[in-house]
Amino acid sequence: FCTNLNIDFLTVRLYAGLWVLVISIITVAVDGSRMLRYVTRFTEDIFASLISVIFIAESLRFLYQTFIHNPVANFEFYRHIRQKCELNAFNGERNDSQMMSICNGEPNTALLTTFIMISTFALAYGLRLLRQSYYLGRTLRRALGDFGVLIAIAVVASVAHLLVPDPYLQRLEVPDHFSFTNIEARQHGLFVSAYLPLNQLWVIIVAIVAALLVFILLFVETEITELLLSRKDRCLVKGSGLHWDLLLMGACTLLCSIFGLPWMCAAAVQSLAHCSSLSVPKKTAPGERPGVDYVLEQRVTTIGVSLLMGLFAFGGSYLRLPLASLFGVFLYLGVMNLTGVQFVQRIILFFIPGKYFPDTPYTESVIE
Repeated sequence: FCTNLNIDFLTVRLYAGLWVLVISIITVAVDGSRMLRYVTRFTEDIFASLISVIFIAESLRFLYQTFIHNPVANFEFYRHIRQKCELNAFNGERNDSQMMSICNGEPNTALLTTFIMISTFALAYGLRLLRQSYYLGRTLRRALGDFGVLIAIAVVASVAHLLVPDPYLQRLEVPDHFSFTNIEARQHGLFVSAYLPLNQLWVIIVAIVAALLVFILLFVETEITELLLSRKDRCLVKGSGLHWDLLLMGACTLLCSIFGLPWMCAAAVQSLAHCSSLSVPKKTAPGERPGVDYVLEQRVTTIGVSLLMGLFAFGGSYLRLPLASLFGVFLYLGVMNLTGVQFVQRIILFFIPGKYFPDTPYTESVIE
């Protein structure tokens, strides 16, 4: 749209961010969060399932693309491909898209990526199960379960760094300095300019449409995440600031638009995983259904995660983590969140005989 009309995209995005903040203020002023009373448990579960499926699908898509660009074949296959690519380049001929995708491929990359991704997922998932088991001491298994993802990344990344050469793995490339992604395409300084020619002032009004669509997405993402965290079975004591979060999200959208940064939204899967890691289970007898005793509600872990993410921007160029291990974490987050969704649990009951149903409210009380 912006390219066809010769309009600066970041400027339009700036006005869209401004309108998002205005719409957020109006929604908060008229108590728009009350619309959440029309959101049912079914809607929440559908939303949580969709986000989890996206995480799982993106992880599998990364693995599929790795196999496409690095086919599992013998040395002769890759030698033939390299010779053909070099010959075409020497003769000035252009390789087709399929040939281009594997010209720089490696014979071991696909299987190594699969192994690292599955290893990260399995280790994180195993430590999660250990947290709910009776092995080791209660404090130790809780610590291992809470830091399971970090332990999985550290162990797998360390082994990959020591044993696997660089050409055989895709690694997370983090620049060692702060800069714009593409200075020429940006055409702005640190701040995005709001200037528009007189014949393009209508863009300010058109930006309302984009802002409305973005706000709907932010509203659903933020407020339903709040609902998922505020369920009674999570045993949270402190209330949720629905209006404050919505207003803060609008302000962050404008701030990111001013600097040309990506827009933020509530991370549903990460938020639920964070809440689960801070939940202390009840002491139950063997065979009794586990439940949550209380949640360690504080701000230290959230601030700590944000600080570590900021520090990673400085040290990421030295860590050079394998992308496969990160996608293994995405797969873990998607699977763990999906297993806790009641909608998915009800679907699984279709394949279980009635006499083996678990003791849950939705299996004990059935309305005919």
